[in-house]
Amino acid sequence: MNISSLVQISNDAAASMLRCFAILCADELSADFIEHVLNASDLDAAIADSTFHAERLLFTAFQDCDDAVVDSVVEMGAPALETLTKVTRENGVVDENEVYSYIERAMASRVSILPQELRPTIMDVVGSTMKLFVKNVLEEIRSNMIFEYQFHNVVVNLAFVLSLSKALLPDTTDLRGLVEETMKTSYERCFGPTIVDEEAQKKVVSAAIDKFMKGESASSVC
Repeated sequence: MNISSLVQISNDAAASMLRCFAILCADELSADFIEHVLNASDLDAAIADSTFHAERLLFTAFQDCDDAVVDSVVEMGAPALETLTKVTRENGVVDENEVYSYIERAMASRVSILPQELRPTIMDVVGSTMKLFVKNVLEEIRSNMIFEYQFHNVVVNLAFVLSLSKALLPDTTDLRGLVEETMKTSYERCFGPTIVDEEAQKKVVSAAIDKFMKGESASSVC
């Protein structure tokens, strides 16, 4: 075994560890979201403390990435207010071919979300973790029926996540696409859904962003 082989083995091991980190972190974040947002009967279109906790983990991961790649430090940006209001319900019966098509798209999206060669960069680690987290929530909702209060909780909390992602990621296009797909699926899987008013979303999310950046909890954000 020569030096180049050792370097390659080391790089492969590092990439595997980064992939494991992204998967485990995303699983933790989505499990908390499902328990404390999606299934929280005492939450009424408000930002959950668990969502604050999830974002703090991601902000820490951002700093860890900067520490790991000292020759390519990325400055943290500023949150940008986002709302989620555009949604439609698809009608009609899904045929067998459409089901197979969805499975193929779902598998392809998992590959694109978590690339085989994950680098210690913001877009690769933090971006992949955030997209895996949203994807996990999406699949949980897709396999269940939800009530209106659950739909509202999902909308405002994901709007908050998307808003803060602007501080972490230079490009949030893919993440926003997953968030919008999750909102659409939530709407379709909900009994009698109504859209959370955009102004109401702005009020809740803006207050949550302000408290988050000050290091406070979400308990009084409603």
